[in-house]
Amino acid sequence: MEWPDSDLLFMEAVGVALGIEEPADIANVLLQITTALFDVNNFDYAGALLQKTFRRIRELDDLKERAYLLRLFVTLQCRQGLIDAAVETLPLIDDPEQRAVSLKELAIVQSQAGRLNDALKTADEIEDLDDYEAVLLAVGEEQIRQGLLSDANATAVQIESEEPRIRLLQKIAGEKTDVTEASVSLESARKIDDLFHRSSALRQAGISLHRNAKPSESRTVFKETLNTVRQIGNTYSRTNALTDFAVDLIDLDLDDSAIKVFRLAVDAAQEIENVSLALPCLCKIAESQTAALLFDEAFDTVKLIEELRNEIHRKSPERGPFDRDFATVLGKLAVTLTDSIEFEEEAIPLFQKAMDIARSIGDTQCRAVALMRLGGNLLRTGARPSSAGI
Repeated sequence: MEWPDSDLLFMEAVGVALGIEEPADIANVLLQITTALFDVNNFDYAGALLQKTFRRIRELDDLKERAYLLRLFVTLQCRQGLIDAAVETLPLIDDPEQRAVSLKELAIVQSQAGRLNDALKTADEIEDLDDYEAVLLAVGEEQIRQGLLSDANATAVQIESEEPRIRLLQKIAGEKTDVTEASVSLESARKIDDLFHRSSALRQAGISLHRNAKPSESRTVFKETLNTVRQIGNTYSRTNALTDFAVDLIDLDLDDSAIKVFRLAVDAAQEIENVSLALPCLCKIAESQTAALLFDEAFDTVKLIEELRNEIHRKSPERGPFDRDFATVLGKLAVTLTDSIEFEEEAIPLFQKAMDIARSIGDTQCRAVALMRLGGNLLRTGARPSSAGI
């Protein structure tokens, strides 16, 4: 048994997308496929499909749909570093709300590219305070990266909102490895009323301490972080906070602690009463466990997902989004198993199961997206793009 061809899956996804009834939905899915092609460095296909997608968006009669998709198009341009092209596309967005989102994204990307003057110029057009401060945060982070710590401090002073200001101060403290500064940021984090945001700020403080070779202090902060997360009343928010925490612990090579937190996240996800919210949470956990090569943990989570999926199939005819996400999880797990001697033989059959699920999805849009994601996953096996065109 061999791996399928990734290019053929992408072509199949495009063919399915072109069969969608609504023109706006066609453009939306083509945009997602283009994004996926860029993400796997298939630039020839991506470039060709980018222009076709742009034309379809410009031809839409529905002004709101056109503005929304142009905003997504600017997002794609920004994420691919096509900053000047994004600047040219932005004036085509005539809906104020969608334009506001694009202004924020463009300014943040300009910051991250080191174009701080351009970022601040773009930010001057932003009316929403939260969006403006998000740009200031990005500017401050780039100033830190460039070693301009006094400038970053000055930027932090301009941020009125507590959570982003603390986050920037924590990063400055992490760069300075100044215990006093870190303590100030930690105390500020503890004053945040919202438990989700407080746990996020505490987590960042713990990460800074760990990376600055202060393991005892970081362990104390991480315990406080976990206690804070467990107090979050909303099970959906608590699940996501636990998952994010586990991923951070993996990044710090604290695998044993991460496994324990992942298990808490799975337990929290099972407490979510709405199955349609629980399934995406479990999918996120399984994908994160897979990325961390925690295969036994990932398989256990996948079993739970399959049980929920079966429950959804019994109760709801609208199961396209669930099968789309489940196929994606299986596909990622399958290609990652190629790195494991223990599970390598299970990889191709598991990927075939993912394809079967994707192709069985009745909702055309979900089917196209599932196939697109599997095409991207396949490139993890080492498959290279062929010369065929989309």
